[in-house]
Amino acid sequence: MGWNDLRVRLLAVVGISAAAWLFLVRRSADDAAPAGPTVAFEGSKPTAKRVRDAEGARVRRDDSSTERPAEPNSGDGISEFARAWDALDLQAIRRRMPENLVWTLTIPTDDPEVLESRRQARQYWEKLYGRVYSNTASVEEVHAYYAHQQQRSSDYIEFTSYVIDNHADDLREQDLKLLHLARNMHSARLQEIPRRQAEALARRDAHAKAREAWLADQERFATEGQDAPDDEARAAD
Repeated sequence: MGWNDLRVRLLAVVGISAAAWLFLVRRSADDAAPAGPTVAFEGSKPTAKRVRDAEGARVRRDDSSTERPAEPNSGDGISEFARAWDALDLQAIRRRMPENLVWTLTIPTDDPEVLESRRQARQYWEKLYGRVYSNTASVEEVHAYYAHQQQRSSDYIEFTSYVIDNHADDLREQDLKLLHLARNMHSARLQEIPRRQAEALARRDAHAKAREAWLADQERFATEGQDAPDDEARAAD
């Protein structure tokens, strides 16, 4: 075997080894790279199925953002305190504040009539909140909704303050912290109610004006459509 033949064979072996090494390196890099959208090809046109699926998922997430949010004051902050009810004389407290909404909305009960009443009340206020949020509630309904929110927070503050001031020694430290948290939460809500109500009324007014303008345009277009044949008839005469 001549030197030239040996050199050719050596170069071939080195080339094959280099190609194999590059293949392994690229494969390792591909395995380590984060998974992303892949594009499948049919002929010369990409199908990009995973890209379309990912885009569809994103659109669905964007669409879901238009759903009505939960009622801002849906939580009462007192229900978590339920495990401490046995330490309190609830009847004595109720005699001090018989009209407080905490008795009809929060205090645990097994009475089916009370539970059904709570369900109906919750359904009513949630439905009214939907009308307020969609700007279709009347002015009176907007005032009624926020008056209820104000009354509820005021009553919960009254209840939590009374328990904190008069029964702190009967409760565990953790229970007292929950009561303080509930009171602070409802105090913050009370401060927010005037702004929320004013914004709701402003949105409702803007919505009503836009709807009135749209109806006026529809009526004008309908009137112009009815007058058009008469104008053409007079032109023909």
